[in-house]
Amino acid sequence: MERRTKVLIIAYHFPPEGGVKVKRILKFVKYLPEFGIDPIVVTPRNHKLHFPEDALLAEIPSCVDIHRVPFFDIFKILYKARDLLRRARKSSHSNSNITSLSEINPHSWAKRIVNLTMFPDHANFWVRKAVRQCLKIIKEDKPSLIFSTSPPFSVHFIGNRLQRITGLPHVVDMRDLWLDNPYTQMPTDIHRRYATTLESRTFTEATSIITVTERMKQDILNRYPGVDDRKIEVIHNGYDENDFRGQVVKNRSMFNISHVGSIYLGSGRHGDSLLRGFHRFLESTSGAPQVAQLNLVGYMDKPNNDFLDRFVAESEYGNRIKKVGHIDSFQAINYIRSADLLVLIVGSVIDSKRQQLTCRSDATSMTGKLFEYIASGNPVLVLAEKGTAAEFVTKYGLGSSVDPNDVDQIADAFSHYYDLWSRDQLRGFTKPYDLSRFSRRNQTAKLVELFKKLTHHPDPRQTGFSG
Repeated sequence: MERRTKVLIIAYHFPPEGGVKVKRILKFVKYLPEFGIDPIVVTPRNHKLHFPEDALLAEIPSCVDIHRVPFFDIFKILYKARDLLRRARKSSHSNSNITSLSEINPHSWAKRIVNLTMFPDHANFWVRKAVRQCLKIIKEDKPSLIFSTSPPFSVHFIGNRLQRITGLPHVVDMRDLWLDNPYTQMPTDIHRRYATTLESRTFTEATSIITVTERMKQDILNRYPGVDDRKIEVIHNGYDENDFRGQVVKNRSMFNISHVGSIYLGSGRHGDSLLRGFHRFLESTSGAPQVAQLNLVGYMDKPNNDFLDRFVAESEYGNRIKKVGHIDSFQAINYIRSADLLVLIVGSVIDSKRQQLTCRSDATSMTGKLFEYIASGNPVLVLAEKGTAAEFVTKYGLGSSVDPNDVDQIADAFSHYYDLWSRDQLRGFTKPYDLSRFSRRNQTAKLVELFKKLTHHPDPRQTGFSG
């Protein structure tokens, strides 16, 4: 019988949490046992689940051991406080102070508090308890390796401490950049310098680092020339072939354009350009207002939701925009498969300190959503001037990319694909492309190769930790 290997996995985001944040680690955990590796997952308990999705638990093999460690989550506390204020407002009907407080977005307020006081992120509260639990697991189950996946980036502190104590190899999985991530706001230069020190130590001491693109790998090497490039592996995101089994029925009487995922609207945001580009396309294209529909599938917070409602109310073609909202992963895949054209927005974020747009992190990444888009066989329109995703789609004839700030370009692209659709030529538009190397199973196989290499040549400090 083949000897099975145990791997300790530290993941903040894990089912029953849903959404894009859990897909990469869920699929690794799903397929690792097929390669003789039994994951032991350490994840928080009692933290705020923004998108609960219990159905994802069915994808986790029965051999996977899951330890849910208690966690003080400031987001959960603030959401409860807001809900209490809303109930108080309903009962009072008159107190303007309660009314204004009940409309506060806890997530935005919590992020401000976190950025100032809980470094590098709110998961820092979880580190000490997680380390204690992991040491017990290492003593009892004797895993051969530690694997931590971010964001949030505090999970790598857990892995780093465990590596220092036990000598076990530590693999750092970077789904996103840390310092160059536009969604990570550094409130002061002191915070940034400290973050640089922590990031440098994490990368220097890690046994191996995984990035999702070559460009992200190069960014790390450029920032830290002392990091050995041989210890950085690229394992892309991907798609699960099992999610695309069976036939999907398309509505041939309607030209469906779909954007799947969170969208950010308002001045300077690329989501705003999408809406205006769609409006201009309908204005300038004969027949399109009767059959074209823009489906916005994914979560929108209150400011973005309010912006969309205003746009729809003021637009002559507001009835051609369908606000679907957040749905589960399986329903989202159905929207992807049933679309005629898929839109990928390389997001822009306004840097509050510099008051300018930045999209560096997105330029270096290729989300799992992109691979699911491509697996559907439908053309992809990327709203990005440049970047890994735009280059990939255009290079392999899987769609096209446009300047996300050029409304006319976006409208022209919609007209182009609409013309192909109206002549029934859209189905054969994308070139044949062998996507199999990006299947979640094959990406897991690459991870297994790395694990085997590291466990066959363990860290010389490993001396048989016994607690």
